[in-house]
Amino acid sequence: MIKRSFKQVTKYWNIIVEGDEFAVNYGKIGTIGKVQVKSFESELECMNEVEKLIRKKLKKGYVESLFDWDNHIYVNDPEVGPSFLTSHPEYQAFFNDDFYVDCIHSRPNPETF
Repeated sequence: MIKRSFKQVTKYWNIIVEGDEFAVNYGKIGTIGKVQVKSFESELECMNEVEKLIRKKLKKGYVESLFDWDNHIYVNDPEVGPSFLTSHPEYQAFFNDDFYVDCIHSRPNPETF
């Protein structure tokens, strides 16, 4: 897993990469910000996109910075739903089966009520 963090004067941009997907968390410093998760066909395709995004941030004046990943507030991408990339590491340690982030199978069937 790759975790990198970047800051500009008033903004931050964090990225977590694992395998063929990544999650970015961005916003104004001091806020929870927004989250987006993207999946790709291959790890190579994913890393190419990650490197391209990092180059763009550096061109915009962002600088790589230290980030306290252990005390980070993790939120889910509203388009994707739960993801291990947006889950707290302690949650991942205990609930590491896909079942725990699978929105299709975790929703109750309204016809059974």
